[in-house]
Amino acid sequence: MKRVYSHPGEVVCKWRNERGWTVLQLANAVGTSRQSIENLENQSTRNPHFLPALAKVMGYLSSDDLRNLKMPPEGDASGLSNEPEAEDPLEMLDKLLLAVPDQNRKALSQILSEWALHPGQGQWIDAFRALQSVKENAA
Repeated sequence: MKRVYSHPGEVVCKWRNERGWTVLQLANAVGTSRQSIENLENQSTRNPHFLPALAKVMGYLSSDDLRNLKMPPEGDASGLSNEPEAEDPLEMLDKLLLAVPDQNRKALSQILSEWALHPGQGQWIDAFRALQSVKENAA
């Protein structure tokens, strides 16, 4: 017997749980907050601003299907896998920065400043490698 849903949040919760995703992982994939996903799943809201992005992540061709309480097609039309998203890059960066020894933090600050001035241009990579070699030589 096919399950009848009364709220989009029920569909979202079932879909998320079937994939083993946490609320935070879904929120990150959609580009919204954990609280926003929880509000939808708890039926505190029915038509949030992020519904089109959520529908895309879930594999719908249109957010109307989600509004109309249909389950998404099998697989992901969005091209995303059913695997949970990797750890948040900012959380990973925070862990890495905490591991930097005190004596290297000034050099790291300069490297990050260089990256901020020229993102994606790679100038900071040489400085970072130099910092790594200093650390390896000190060990």
